[in-house]
Amino acid sequence: MLVVELHGLHFDAIVDRMDGPVKPDGFGVRHLCERFGVSPAKTLVVGDFKHDLECAKNAGAIAVLIRTHHEADQFASLADFTIDRLDEILTIIDTIENQTRMTE
Repeated sequence: MLVVELHGLHFDAIVDRMDGPVKPDGFGVRHLCERFGVSPAKTLVVGDFKHDLECAKNAGAIAVLIRTHHEADQFASLADFTIDRLDEILTIIDTIENQTRMTE
C-alpha cells in the first residue's frame, strides 16, 4: 500500500497477493466483480503482460492488452483487444455496446 499512500491514490477496492491466488489465476478479477456486482463477461481487464491477459481469460473477462511492454507482440494473441493508449478503451466500450444492441 506504500505506493498508493505515497501518491495519494484512492481506489474503491484493492486485491493483492495476500487475498488469494495470484495472476494468472482469475481470482482477483472474479473477487472484484463479485464485490461490485458485475459479471466478469462484461468486465474489461487492461494489462501490459501475458499474465494480465491470462488472468482476464481465466476469470471469464475481456482481455485488453495495452502495448507498453517491449514483448507485447509475443502475447498479443491472448488479447480480445489491443490498445496503445488508455483512452482507446472508450472505443472498445462503444464497440461492445453496439454489438450488444445488435444481438438483442
